[in-house]
Amino acid sequence: MAVDICEEGGTGAYVDYMKSDKNEKAEKWLQKELSKYPNGTRLFFHIGTAKDKYHHR
Repeated sequence: MAVDICEEGGTGAYVDYMKSDKNEKAEKWLQKELSKYPNGTRLFFHIGTAKDKYHHR
């Protein structure tokens, strides 16, 4: 699995360096989470706090 599974960029996009060991852990976590969905499933990732405008309860 590679980062290119997601469309990236757009207004407010931010990319920062990640150490390789943390990157590996994040990749394993993402693989586990995505394995719950069949191929081709469209997902929306929102990473942030409850104060962000896209947070819904």
